[in-house]
Amino acid sequence: MSDRSIKHVIARHAEIGIFVIAVAAIVFFSLTSGGKWANSFNIGTILQVTATLGLISLGAALVMGTGEIDISVGSTLGMGALTYLWLSLRIDPAFAAVAAIAVGAAIGYFNGILVVKTKTPSLIITLGSLMIFRGIA
Repeated sequence: MSDRSIKHVIARHAEIGIFVIAVAAIVFFSLTSGGKWANSFNIGTILQVTATLGLISLGAALVMGTGEIDISVGSTLGMGALTYLWLSLRIDPAFAAVAAIAVGAAIGYFNGILVVKTKTPSLIITLGSLMIFRGIA
């Protein structure tokens, strides 16, 4: 492939450029850290955080697909994490996980009902719930 056709492919598909930049960053940090960056603990941590952010992004993308926006996802994650941590120390961790998911679903239901019943823009409703649930957490 010529240099011009590679640039054309990257220009048409931005995700390829992002992937190339990510690979370049991984190679750079692996080579310059003296083995401290590319170890199993760090890679596992990166994958764990990426999975969490990916799940949150999926939910946000579903909301955006309907033409709305939810900016309270961080506070919802905080409430779910707080619920899980508090309950898992006292009872079964499996039940705590189910309860944390239920808390997140209840917050989403609360936001949805308010948006539908009051006909207020979802940005305003979720901004309010962001503050409420951040304050509680």
